Amino acid sequence: MKSGIITFCLLGLAASAYASESLDSVIGGLENIGCFDARARLAVSLPLNNDDIIYDLDIRQSPNSSDRLYPLEYLIDFTYVNAPSGPSQGFSAYFNGNHYRYSTGRLQEYHVSWDSIPFNMGAGSVQHTAQFANLLPANIARELRAMESDTLRDYRFSVTRRDGSVDVGVTLDNDGETVMSRKYRFETPSMRPLSITTESNIGAISEQIVTATFTYSETPRSCLNLSEEELAKSYADAFANYRVSNFAISQLPGKQLPSFRLPRADGKRMIYNRGDALDSPTAVVLVDPTAGFADATVKAMREGIAALPYPAQTIWACVSTAPMAVEELIGEELPGEITLLNARSLVSDTGAASLPVVILVGRDGRVADVVLGYNNNLAEVVIQKMSILK
Repeated sequence: MKSGIITFCLLGLAASAYASESLDSVIGGLENIGCFDARARLAVSLPLNNDDIIYDLDIRQSPNSSDRLYPLEYLIDFTYVNAPSGPSQGFSAYFNGNHYRYSTGRLQEYHVSWDSIPFNMGAGSVQHTAQFANLLPANIARELRAMESDTLRDYRFSVTRRDGSVDVGVTLDNDGETVMSRKYRFETPSMRPLSITTESNIGAISEQIVTATFTYSETPRSCLNLSEEELAKSYADAFANYRVSNFAISQLPGKQLPSFRLPRADGKRMIYNRGDALDSPTAVVLVDPTAGFADATVKAMREGIAALPYPAQTIWACVSTAPMAVEELIGEELPGEITLLNARSLVSDTGAASLPVVILVGRDGRVADVVLGYNNNLAEVVIQKMSILK
């Protein structure tokens, strides 16, 4: 059987229509893939690196037509094989409006019941942008369809049929120069991906080549049926020690204080794991030493804490990395106070959009209340709300 090559825009109208039909059949085949179970090796080649960057991937997806946000669930397990400090593992998962992504000691979670915005940002939605999610058949189809319908960029396509496979080529031109070239190879008739090679920033110092090669077991695993409990069993260390979330600060009361590992002003390090008990009720004060009301916030908090009928703890979580700026704001720590530096990650994990913010936490590590911003009654508010936490 001879190969047939069809190139968009370079042939006549009838040929272009046939080419479009052929690409549509590929996309349709990808969209019709149900349960998917593959291993893949992804290699990133950079001109300034002697060795490729290598990832080993375990990729699974299952259809879920009842999910209106994203009609499938997926689990992508990956290992950065030749990381400088040794192999590094991570995963991405989505099911029923819940998304988890773990990498480099940080487990982030998104739940549509907490905040729907991250799931409704089109191509930028969290369920689409997780690391290596672009290798899912459903997302390959989505990307091909988006490029095919793009009227602002100069994409050109080719479809080459072979015995047992079909190749789809895509090039992107800018001012007459090819800046991106990609070649997909799919197994026929299943349309499972066999390889994807992308050359980007062609001719520039930042040029790179990314190649993903897929393999399949003769006895694929059963379809996914994900739940948080199943993920927590499979990735027990990540869930126990590195869990953070994306809920807005207003949704924090009733939830556990997120984990954090931050440097202290005294040169030590404070490590708090989500769910840990505290020695006493605690006020976590998120503050920027360079912003307005920082001094007033510190003064009011100390007045309120001093008036409590029990010895409470105060954690000054300063976003600054400059010890001098923090020292100027906090001064000498009083009994029960801990000063943290570079606390932007904690600000992000609590969902705080602006500072200062005071998070009132019970002994069990559960957030009791949140005070947003500074006001002249801050000391009284702290006394009122923390008095019931003893």
